[in-house]
Amino acid sequence: MLGKDTAQGSALLPFGPEGLNMPSRGVDGLGDSVLGFGHSLVVDLPTESWNKSIDCCSWEGVKCDHVTGHVIGIDLSQSCLVGSLFANNSLFQLQNLQWLDLSYNYLEGSLLENTRSLFHFHGLRRLNLAGNGFDGTISSKLFSQLVSLTHLNLSDNAFSGLISHQIGVLLSLVSLDVSISELRFDGQGFDLLARNLTKLRNLVLDYVDMSDVALTSFLNLSSSLEHLSLSHCQLHGEFPTQVSQLPNLKNLDLSENENLTGYLPNTDCSSGLELLDLSHCGFRGPIPATFGNLTKIISVYLQGNSLEGQIPDVFRDLRKLISLSFSSCNLSSPLPTTIFNLTKITYLDLSKNHLEGPFPNYVSGLQFLGKLRLFNNSISGGVPVEHGLQCNKRPESRLAAAADQHSSRTRSSLFLLFTFCLFL
Repeated sequence: MLGKDTAQGSALLPFGPEGLNMPSRGVDGLGDSVLGFGHSLVVDLPTESWNKSIDCCSWEGVKCDHVTGHVIGIDLSQSCLVGSLFANNSLFQLQNLQWLDLSYNYLEGSLLENTRSLFHFHGLRRLNLAGNGFDGTISSKLFSQLVSLTHLNLSDNAFSGLISHQIGVLLSLVSLDVSISELRFDGQGFDLLARNLTKLRNLVLDYVDMSDVALTSFLNLSSSLEHLSLSHCQLHGEFPTQVSQLPNLKNLDLSENENLTGYLPNTDCSSGLELLDLSHCGFRGPIPATFGNLTKIISVYLQGNSLEGQIPDVFRDLRKLISLSFSSCNLSSPLPTTIFNLTKITYLDLSKNHLEGPFPNYVSGLQFLGKLRLFNNSISGGVPVEHGLQCNKRPESRLAAAADQHSSRTRSSLFLLFTFCLFL
């Protein structure tokens, strides 16, 4: 990566596609091509490194093959690149390129019109164009000609339109991220992806329109999948619980799909699950007791679902849990005692339910707890206020005096009786 804080600052590279004469291990004038890549782009150029008098393979952000001397990798992420990539750019003379990272710059234009030469990198394995201003449709040639890709990140751009069915030919793909765009999948396209991309471990499609995708297609996803993120995808219907049981799954995010329904699985989820986010969907039914088997879980967000019944008292072995939200889930019962044995918990939200009964007096043992939300329940009892406490009885007061009194890290023995309260 070329840092934004280099002493040389941003500069317009005054080199055309034909490049300059400069040392580059004598392999096909590669230094010319690398330096010429900056034509019409504003870039934070580390002139001490990108010096035409030295071997380009020693330049920051450039990687060469140790045997052949060919340039095989370019990392210009976060380098203040500004402009468009045109077909005659000298970048496209680097025919042995295996990875290219231009993420989080200010590049723009259409991959279909301006960068057709990009499709000639038949040996390209990693392509990261995230966080730019590329727009238009994604050409089917990007998929059909770059068949060696293992990692593809086109997220956070202005792409739009249907994702080509040719994405199903990327049989080596391990990671795909096309999130935060105006793209859409149709049923056939996603089904081809799910069936054919058997090596896929990371799939991030947040904000991609998947309203035409049959949820049964998710049953065909690779068993190697570790990260599945489908937030704001306009999914609808009953989500198959079998997906949560994929053996290698670590992160599952289905949040903000309000028409997505189903039940929390009453059989074991993936034993390695670390993040479960089903917030603001339409899941219903009870929280199963098998929830207590998620011993590697770190974050759980179930807020805004139509659950029912009690919160099972099964938190004893969830020793890695840091964040937990059951807010607005229509849950009832006393507070489960083992939920306050979570010694690493920093965020706990049980607000807007029908919980009742006394609050346990040993919550002060949760030394990392930064925010506890219990409002809109029927809970009473003694509550420590070392984090600051707000009660509905006097919402205008934040107990400033108490906060001042307990600004140190020492534990306070001060307790308040409350009905609806919230740690700040």
